[in-house]
Amino acid sequence: MFNLLKTFLLALAGFLYGAVLAVIGLVEAGAGHGSYVLISLSSCPFLWVFQDAGAALFGAPILWCVVGIFLGGVKHRGRTTAFLITVLGHYASIAFCYSRGLFGEWSSLNAKELVLFGLGVYAAGQVALWVLFALGLRNPSAAGR
Repeated sequence: MFNLLKTFLLALAGFLYGAVLAVIGLVEAGAGHGSYVLISLSSCPFLWVFQDAGAALFGAPILWCVVGIFLGGVKHRGRTTAFLITVLGHYASIAFCYSRGLFGEWSSLNAKELVLFGLGVYAAGQVALWVLFALGLRNPSAAGR
């Protein structure tokens, strides 16, 4: 029961993390007159797969919710593998999207302070993600190993 609750809470936290990043990115996009840098960053690979800002906007909460679900089960080999594939795939898709110019124009950033805030939220979430992952692996009586 505790594992189910932990997984639910991590999925909810992931969804909220993605939603906050999407909202900050939406504000920065400025109804199409700004930049999609934050939306792109937080939702890769949705941007790459669909190449649509709307899919990327809704993809961020979905992506981080799924990561939260996998994070809740890091004591199981399958979910640990799924977590690593998902997160490392996210990072790889960021590199791919950036190299292809799919991030939008950095020069068209409207509110640089907002972008810095959004990047800070993204970075803080990534640090928390890896800390929780490491703490989840520390338990020597991990099931499914």
